Amino acid sequence: MTAALTTAAAAPPNAVHGTGFGSIVAGVVTSCLGAVGVWVGLLAMFATVRPLHVGWLVPLSGVYLALDPLGGFFVALTGGVAVPVGLYAIGYARREHLGRVPLGVLPVFVAGARHRLRAPGARQRVLGVGAYPSGIAPAPS
Repeated sequence: MTAALTTAAAAPPNAVHGTGFGSIVAGVVTSCLGAVGVWVGLLAMFATVRPLHVGWLVPLSGVYLALDPLGGFFVALTGGVAVPVGLYAIGYARREHLGRVPLGVLPVFVAGARHRLRAPGARQRVLGVGAYPSGIAPAPS
């Protein structure tokens, strides 16, 4: 007695992954944030950058961002890494079918990493010298 083996034809691979363009948007936004970081970092290293004070953003204290040449170096370095990460993320997110949450968090993470180094005293806390005991640097008067 012989048995007949029937196999279904395999579906051809889909050349275009995903129907949306969320991965392209997340990658381009991340790369643009990185490019702006490189520009601002180089500007801080070789020119004078005015500090930014936004009093209404955080209640009772506000936000004070200042950038010196050392901070500019770190911001430029972070931005220089973010540019190829954003470009790589486009293909990776399309191949792995990443959802909205990881694609939305990537640019936010890059912006947060870049602006974390702009806070007064941040480099001292990273390097471990002259750190503020409370972890919050007082805004200059």
